Amino acid sequence: MHELARWARLTAVFLLHLLVAVVGTAIVEFPYTPRLLASGAVISIPNVLKSDLLTSVTAFGLGCSVYWRWRSHPAKWVWVAGASLLVQRIFVTLDGSHGGFWELSGTCPPPDIQSFINWAQGTIPCLRAAFYSVGAFCCSRLLLRVQEPEAPR
Repeated sequence: MHELARWARLTAVFLLHLLVAVVGTAIVEFPYTPRLLASGAVISIPNVLKSDLLTSVTAFGLGCSVYWRWRSHPAKWVWVAGASLLVQRIFVTLDGSHGGFWELSGTCPPPDIQSFINWAQGTIPCLRAAFYSVGAFCCSRLLLRVQEPEAPR
């Protein structure tokens, strides 16, 4: 019974970290999004890249600060859920009925709205989860270095 309770707690903590990574990052970056995209409301590759950079940096900082405060190890594994979502979205878009997922790579003409929706549903949550985990991992490594006792001379 203890083992089941332990796994239920770990699952709940993991899901909470995933929620913070995806939704919390959106909440934190929301005030900066209108200024970031003020250069035009047109869906363009530069605006998409700016948005990717903003969400990545925000998720990294959030992951680092959450790990720094609570030292919760499941935060380092949130990237698995993001990668799973991205892989699922790639396979869904390969059938050709959902727009070109790769049109946002910068080598094609301006993307259509369906490609933008595919990007928003697949790439943004994946970036948030991955950089949240990277932030938590970097913070854990930093804390190990800070907490290590110095070797006697």
